[in-house]
Amino acid sequence: MYAVVLHCLYMVEMIREGVLFIRRDAIMNHAEKETGIIDIIITRLTPKVLTFLIAMGMLLLAAIVGIAVFRGSEVKIFGIEISQPSKACQEDLAHCRQALQASVTVTEFQEIVHVPLTKTQALDTLRALVKSAEAVNSWRANFNYRLFEIEQQMMRYGGFISTRIADGERIAVYRMIQALLSDLGFYEGPLDGAQRATHEALVAFQNDYNTRVTEAERISALGSFGYHTLEAVRSRYRQMSG
Repeated sequence: MYAVVLHCLYMVEMIREGVLFIRRDAIMNHAEKETGIIDIIITRLTPKVLTFLIAMGMLLLAAIVGIAVFRGSEVKIFGIEISQPSKACQEDLAHCRQALQASVTVTEFQEIVHVPLTKTQALDTLRALVKSAEAVNSWRANFNYRLFEIEQQMMRYGGFISTRIADGERIAVYRMIQALLSDLGFYEGPLDGAQRATHEALVAFQNDYNTRVTEAERISALGSFGYHTLEAVRSRYRQMSG
């Protein structure tokens, strides 16, 4: 479209020069002999009026082209084809618009980390966070690390985690218990943090453990994941790994 505008301005100037040349010629002819009505009109037009009329004509042409393109038609002018973006192009533009709306600006990132950062510093910080997240994911593949994580959660809940409580805030910790019991073969469902499924799987493990130890070593608080259960899980995993 920018190229078309430049072409139009160029054509306006060329037409203006042409009309001025015709006007000068008409004035000379008028001085020598009687001329027609067209020559008389041209001789009476000033350069400013001629330029205005040409510009209005080009604006009218641009309006016609714009309306045609808006209605979905393809227009060729001065060898340049003008049309609306294709469906694929429109989809790409919509995707880019959505990506921009979902992106986080440097200012927003500064508000999150509470530290003034330049764009370069913000990118370096994000790369470091991604690298740390990848390292954490690799650690979580280790059973002992997951036992460490569950122990941290136990401390948060006062030394044990009761699976009798249906609370949305406990979904994450219930999911951690499900993952541990899944590795031991006592949980087969999805790792969704569901309270009832977590409770049943934990009690099943504790009952199985109690059948293998003396009465003094049995877990009494069924349904609660405490330090006794933590050591039972650790012991069972060692047996299975050895």
